[in-house]
This record gives sequence, structure tokens and C-alpha cells, in this order.
Amino acid sequence: MKRNKIRDLFLLSAVLLSLPCMADLQHTVTFDRNKLVLGEQAGGDGMVYTTIRYEDFRLNQQEGHPELPFCSVHLLVPVENAEFTVTIDSYESEEVTLPHPVYPAQTSILAGSLSANYPFVTPDTRVYTSAQYPLSVSNIERDGYFDGDKHIVTVSVWPVGYIPQANKVKFYRSITFTIHYGASKRSVSKTNAMQPIHRDLESSESLEILQKTIANKDMVAPLLAKSRTRSVSKESRRRAGTIYTIPCYEYCIVTSRQLAPAFRRLVGWKRMKGLDAGVITMEEILNEPNIVGDTISDINDNAGKLRQYLMGAYANGTKYVLLGGNITVVPARFRTGDGKDYQYWLSSIPTDSYYGDLNSDWDKNRNWKYGEMTDVIDFWPELYVGRILCTTNAEVERYVNKLIRYEFNPQDADFSYVKNAFYTQSDEFQSIFRQAQVISTAWGDTIFSKQTIFEELPTAADPSPTFPSGKQVIDEINKGYGWISLHGHGNPSRVTVSSSGYDGKPGSYLAAYEDYDTTEIGNSWENLKNINSPSIVYSNSCTNMPIDEFNVVENRTSVGKSFTTGGNYGGPAFLGHTRLSYIETGGDLYKEFIKIIREGDSRIGVAEAMSKGKYTKSDWYDRYECCSHNLLGCPEFNMWTDVPERIDSMYVESWPGFLKMRINGWNNCTFHLTGLFKNEGFFYHIKGSNSTYRFSGKSANCYTVMATRPNTFPYIPHLYIQNIDMTGENYIFGTSVSIGYFVDPLAGSKGTKGNVTVKSGADIIFEVSKDVLLDKGFEIEPGGAFEIKHRII
Repeated sequence: MKRNKIRDLFLLSAVLLSLPCMADLQHTVTFDRNKLVLGEQAGGDGMVYTTIRYEDFRLNQQEGHPELPFCSVHLLVPVENAEFTVTIDSYESEEVTLPHPVYPAQTSILAGSLSANYPFVTPDTRVYTSAQYPLSVSNIERDGYFDGDKHIVTVSVWPVGYIPQANKVKFYRSITFTIHYGASKRSVSKTNAMQPIHRDLESSESLEILQKTIANKDMVAPLLAKSRTRSVSKESRRRAGTIYTIPCYEYCIVTSRQLAPAFRRLVGWKRMKGLDAGVITMEEILNEPNIVGDTISDINDNAGKLRQYLMGAYANGTKYVLLGGNITVVPARFRTGDGKDYQYWLSSIPTDSYYGDLNSDWDKNRNWKYGEMTDVIDFWPELYVGRILCTTNAEVERYVNKLIRYEFNPQDADFSYVKNAFYTQSDEFQSIFRQAQVISTAWGDTIFSKQTIFEELPTAADPSPTFPSGKQVIDEINKGYGWISLHGHGNPSRVTVSSSGYDGKPGSYLAAYEDYDTTEIGNSWENLKNINSPSIVYSNSCTNMPIDEFNVVENRTSVGKSFTTGGNYGGPAFLGHTRLSYIETGGDLYKEFIKIIREGDSRIGVAEAMSKGKYTKSDWYDRYECCSHNLLGCPEFNMWTDVPERIDSMYVESWPGFLKMRINGWNNCTFHLTGLFKNEGFFYHIKGSNSTYRFSGKSANCYTVMATRPNTFPYIPHLYIQNIDMTGENYIFGTSVSIGYFVDPLAGSKGTKGNVTVKSGADIIFEVSKDVLLDKGFEIEPGGAFEIKHRII
């Protein structure tokens, strides 16, 4: 049954716009006393303090104030309201006497500096002699918009309140609070909300993400239930839905005119997955007279013009954006300000979050001072954005090889390695933020069956550590790991794995290239042997992937770029920093990313973007961290969270306007259909392991089918092509292909016999792993191009 997308849009709008009619929102949070952990820690002033922890909750970082745990609660609220306040209605609590005062929050440590440079922050006398801290254990943090018009208010809730005068804490078993709505705007158009024109809701992706994010899940459940009972088919967004004179795509690659042809293979792969994918060049955007700049932030540079294009593309159905090039190819937004120390590093942060968060005002002329945030970036995404640091066709080709090898595994390699995770930690990362804590409280035991940590021995601050060396790290990774996590001091070309004291000399490093450090050999990505076991890296080290090539040695490369676009090693994603990282905030952002993967959405770009929306507060450190951390790689692909299975066969019977598909013994499958040889194309997604589908009058004779399911390699059945004219530019993936007058044994009685002609001007490439049959009735007109490639990666 054909999906009525306009009606679905109204359904979504009706749910969200009806929220102002509700009363103020009441919500209850509960906490378990058994999860409260009290400890002791000596301070730099010679005093002993009590530390307070609750699960993996974040800790208050206001210097000199009690370091208490808190959590962020995200709630869906009326889209038109602008002001919110919160009051506590009731609570259940008990008091606990402490042996010592609560440990005071210390200065957040830059991962690029030494903790010895930071003097101990003593308790703030005003706070430690007060009656209670904080004044309220429930506070409005911020509000923003996810996916355009889903208004979210974030409330910080503290399970523990401190009573300094009595040196006690009050533990709250439950807290019930109410969010009060302030003045409503006259219309949605006067808020920062954006409403997509053509948003496909058949899979309810944004609503599924929303339901996992917000605490008041009942607000979206009715719409989710309704969308699941409907057909999940999708008609194409055609050029009538474009903006200006430039087309838009569900999966949009933005690059230069020079590099655009190199992305042809990636476009073909994404189209096989049922995504309307295509390439837009910066030249097209900059030459479009109606694109003048960022209309929200009033920034009219090239980055602002790209953001304006993406705003229109988002409204017409774009979900994923891959920026193909460093900033000499595709510009980035730089956050600006005046740093207190590490001035240039702090005050000039290139970030691609600017292109994902389309609601916020990113006015570059506002002062962004160290320790002070004056703008209002909400970080909730509208688009999922990644970047490839490429300037040559060869770098694009190497990256695409790694991505397809990870997603498709044409070599039939053993992928059990994806259940293995490898971690490094050294210096303050080891003494302050421990990977063991991440493993136990964030990843848990639900995804990885083997988790290995390499840390400095005998201690993080030892003047002469004995382990590990950079080569030992590389040798361990070569044993096969799907997930790699790096936590050590870094720069564009290396990550510290052990050093004298805290990041002193001598040190041992994991390096981007082999001759980075002549004192050590075998310690670079170039020594990886993981061509058939590509990995994903999440780094909390400083400046491992400057998208502006900042501080990269001439004719060399950065850690992130080498991993993703280097030789036959590495993998399809490197998540890291374009500038510095803060040790505590970087670790907390990492945990938010992990939770999203663990909770079931394993798309790398989604997890990276949503971790920022869920994590960030209104303070400077959080916003710096979220701007600095970015994704190198495709934002759409899924991380393997289990050993992928293989579908061994699939039945397909087709004729014009009708398709019958069956995969015996498999559930939870999705069939992706993509039209071939027509400029307008079409894309469908059909869920169910045994499906019959009618195209409602569509007359396309030929389409590809790909079957997918969670943690299963995509399956492409044998492709039969007959009675069709091949036109346009197409890159088609297949297992095996038969082309000719009568090659489909199941379509012979359906009147579809006929010649196959590559028309003049057509440019057709088939990439296959098995056989190709070119039978009678196949011809290529003069001026037409036809190529068969055997997939060997």
C-alpha cells in the first residue's frame, strides 16, 4: 500500500502541536540507595575528603563546589513554548552522615596539558558553610529541537544533596517535579523549530530515536504504533522536491567538482541499500544565486552558504551528509574566542556539528571566552554528518574500499573479531578516567566478549614505565579487534601509550606514519595487518583529526586521516578531536556514545550526533568538547554489535509492477528496492521475510534488490536484466548478473521478454563477485559505455 507522506506529516505535527493544550508536565525520577558509593580521597591541601559516586552519573564540575553526581533527564515539551521553570512537588529521602567533607570539584584538565600545572582547588567557603547544596536538586539545564520540531527540555536531577553545616548528605529515593510552561509563541515559525516538507516516516526513525531519548515516552508511543501498522514502502523524492536549481538526496555527498567522480562507487553502494544517494559540489552551491548564507546565524561565508543549502535539503528529505574533503575542499565552521591559555588551540575549533544542528544560532561574531559560553547551540541534530579528509581520488577510493569491506565483507573473512574491544590509557587518562570504569558501567557485557586494556605499568606517573610500547599496541591490534578506544595525550600525528611521568620524555606512541619518531619502529597504523578485519576507533586524545590539517607536518598525515584514507589498513570510522579534549568531559561524552550503541542504534553518525545532544550542558567545557569531537567516515553505516550472519539464498519473482520475495528461515528482514536505468529512479523498503509487493502502477522493468537484517551481511540475489534500455550514469553492485533478451526463467510468462540496450550517452558499471552472462539481445549503442568490474576487495 502506498504511503501518504503528507498525511503522515500532519499526524506528526498534530501530535507535537497538540502538546500546548496539556497541563504543565510532571515527572518522577527514582534512585537506588544501593548504588550510592562513598569513598575517600586526599586533597592537595592535606585534607581527607569524601567522594560520592552513583553509577556512571556525571559529576558537578563547578570549581570549589562539592563534587556531586547528577543525571540529565530529557523531556518532550510543547513546540511553541519559550520559557520553562521547574518546581519540586514531593520527594522521599534519607540522610547519611559523612566522615569527611565532600571532595571539591577541581579544574577540568585539558588532555593537552599536565595536571601538575593545575593547583588544588580548595572548597569554596561560601558553599561549604551554607545550609544546603545545590539549592535545588532539580534544575532546567537547557532546551532545544531534535529533528527540526521536536522540542526537548533537559532537566538536571541530583540523587544527592549536601548539607555542609551538618556534614551530611540527603539521598533522594525519588523526586517528583513539574515543568511549568511559560509564554507561548504565536506560531511555530517564530521559534527555532524547523518543519520538514518531505519527511519520510515509514520507518519512524526519528521517532524511534526520540523515544529512546526522552523520559516521557508516552508522548510519542501512539504515533509510533500507528506508523508500525502502516506499509513501510517509500516513493522517491524527485526533483520536484529540490531546492533552488540544485537537487537534494537522502544521502548527500558534498565535495568538489574535481573529486565528485571518485564518489561514484559510494553512491552506487548507498543506492543498493535503498538510499536516494547523490553528489553535490561546492561549486554548485556557491554558484546558486539564491544561496547567500546561513539565514539563522547571518553568516555569509562559504560554510554559511553550505548550511543554507543543507537547511533546504533537510526540509526535502536529506538525512545523512558526507563531507568529501578537508576544509580546502569543503569548509568547516570555526568556533572563535579568546583563550586563557593554549590560546590558538582553544579559540579556533573547526567543527562539523554546525551542519548537523540546523536550529541554533552559530553567530561567529559573538565572543566565546574561556570558561564562558554566550551563544545557544543545542547540538540536537537534524542531519547526521561525517567527513572524509581527502584531497585526491586515491584517498576517496581507499576509504570506500574500507567501508564496503566492513559492511559487505566480499572476502568472506572471519568477522568474529568484531566482538573484541581494545583500549589504551596512559597518564592522567589512566589516573583520572579509567577505561575499566567505562567497560563495567557503560559497555557492560552485552556487546563484546573480549575486552583488552593496555595501560602504563607500573603506574600512570612512573618516570620509567615498562609497558606498553607503540609497537606492542600495534601488534595487539593485529590480533583482531572490531572496536579500538584511545585515551592518552595526543597531537595530530600520535597518541601517547606510555611516558615518563605525565606525558614526559621519553615516551612511546601509536603513530600516524612509520617515521614519526625515529626512536621507535613498528608503532604506526602503517604496520596494521587488518585489511580483512577493519576496525572503528573512538579517540579522546587531542587533535588526532584536525579537519583543517592544523599542526600536521608537511607532506604527512594525521592519526584520523591515516586510519580512514591511508593504505590497506584501518577502517571506516575514526571518531576524535579536531582540537583539544578535556579528560573528564571527553570521558563522559564517550559514555553517552556507548549508551546509544548499547541501546540499539548502532549507526555511527547517529550515535555521535545524539551523544552530543544528550550530553551537553550550558557550560563552556561541555560545548567545547562537543564542538571538538567529530566523525571521520560515513554517518549512515552500522557498527557490528554481534558476529554478522550470512543469508545463503533468496527467492525473487518479478515482472513489471509486481515483486515477490522470500527468505526462508529468517525473520526481521528488510528488502531494499532501487530502480535502475531511469534518471528519476525509485526507492522502496519492504519489511518481512516473505513479501509480495505491488508497485501501484509503476512501470519500471528493472530494479535491484538487497536484503538486510540486524547484524547480518547484506544479501544481493542474482540479477536478471531483460527488456530494458540502460540510460544515465549507474554504478550497480551484484553477486552475479544475466543480461539479454530472455534470461529470467521466472518472468518468461509475464510478457517481459525483450532486448537490453545500452543507449548512447549511458555510462553503466556492474561490480560483481561472481559470473556475468551477456546473452543474445544485448547491445551497446555508439556513444554508450558499459563496464564489468570483478569485486576483489
